[in-house]
Amino acid sequence: MNVYVRDTFREEIISNDDDVSYSYTDCFLDRVNTDAKVYRNSFVDQEHRNYVGNQQCVGGPFIISIKKLKKSQSIDPKTEDAAYQAIVRIKDVPEIIVLIPSVTVRVQAKLRSSTSWKSVIQAIHPEININNVCKIKEKDKGFQKKLMDLDEFQCVSKYKFGILYAKEGQTSEEEMFNNENGSPAFDEFLSILGETVPLKNYTGFSAGLDVQYGNTGDTTVVTKWRDYEVTYHVSTMLPYVKDDIQQIQRKRHIGNDIVCFIFLDGKSKFDPSTIVSQFLHVFIVVQPLQPEESLGIGYRVTIVSKTDVPIFGPPLPPSGIFHNISSLRDFLLAKSINGENAAYLAPKFYKPQLRTRGALIEDLVKDYYEVTSNINSSLSLNNMASLGTTSTISQSPTNGTIRSLDENCFKEKKNNAATPSITILEEEDKYNDDEILPIKKTRSINNLNDNAMEMSESRLSRYDSFDSLTVKNQNSKNNCK
Repeated sequence: MNVYVRDTFREEIISNDDDVSYSYTDCFLDRVNTDAKVYRNSFVDQEHRNYVGNQQCVGGPFIISIKKLKKSQSIDPKTEDAAYQAIVRIKDVPEIIVLIPSVTVRVQAKLRSSTSWKSVIQAIHPEININNVCKIKEKDKGFQKKLMDLDEFQCVSKYKFGILYAKEGQTSEEEMFNNENGSPAFDEFLSILGETVPLKNYTGFSAGLDVQYGNTGDTTVVTKWRDYEVTYHVSTMLPYVKDDIQQIQRKRHIGNDIVCFIFLDGKSKFDPSTIVSQFLHVFIVVQPLQPEESLGIGYRVTIVSKTDVPIFGPPLPPSGIFHNISSLRDFLLAKSINGENAAYLAPKFYKPQLRTRGALIEDLVKDYYEVTSNINSSLSLNNMASLGTTSTISQSPTNGTIRSLDENCFKEKKNNAATPSITILEEEDKYNDDEILPIKKTRSINNLNDNAMEMSESRLSRYDSFDSLTVKNQNSKNNCK
């Protein structure tokens, strides 16, 4: 064992069965959020509807996207009945993808004497007050772009990992960060992980390294693997400051990574508690085999992670020893990517990300639904639309009248912000199930201020009933207190 076990860390168990063998060439990547691009791939450029609202029955602000599937895409093609697909985005709850049979929509429409689009929303959650839901104009590409950004802001295709070199006998982080150079064995290990490139004018993923003035060193190691781009923060390649015992320049980068490779030269042992960092959650410890342990090139790998990080693959080979360099590379890249994806579910990262996503939903709903108004609140929404007024308005969540909502919140809006479009929904004359979510009577109000949002994958779950949605909403609130 080349790692000291500590209470806050967990070492991955290694199988000692030599008859077990693993192939890492096509190993599975854990927790890849493929559903995050459902809206981009299945809704955008296809006929669909987007709705926004703010109602306590679903926990506050929400955004719902709905489209009608073709009969060939329905839940049960044998029934020759189409279905509706909806993406439900609620504050403090991961996205929910709902599949709703058309028969459910027809039942809702008959019971409530409502139109098809109303019935789809009420099938998702029967307590939603459909009169207080705003439909976004179908050709509002700006809103669609923000939805794609919202759904995909946690989708990661570029990773940054730390690499820390430890000489034989070194046990403290100060000793490791103060190594000016590595060893031939360390250089050989770096060549397995990727290729060394000059940072000057580097056009790939820089991972926060300076590519203009050389403030973060002259070179680094990068690689492309499958559909991912990886850049490493190599301790010996980052600037060394002679009088700085802590080597802040180096630790500023490696200490802010989530996964770090520890290369142990000689017969050293690694203590994960010696690295003080709030972000580092996974350590991949690599140690070359000693001559007495192997006739050729070989590496012993140990995986150490914080106890609140879920288990992640791929599994280590028997005894944790690699002799095949290609298998070692595939394993290390898959393990590091899976490790970071798993770490995102630890409380340190999961709760802030959920709060960030909730704030994005809240801001987007507020921009498109709750807007300031200087119009007399006694006027009705339909009267305002028919009069053709250009004033900013808000649909009341209680009686459909016009009122001002949260005026102070919008005093700092940019004067040149984009103007999103909200369509006021009316009852349609009749319902034709062969049409895709028909809306016959609409009026557009195109004078709402828009705030530009900067967004950076949230996880999606599948629920096919109102009960599941309610339970999920309740559990999320309890977990995020």
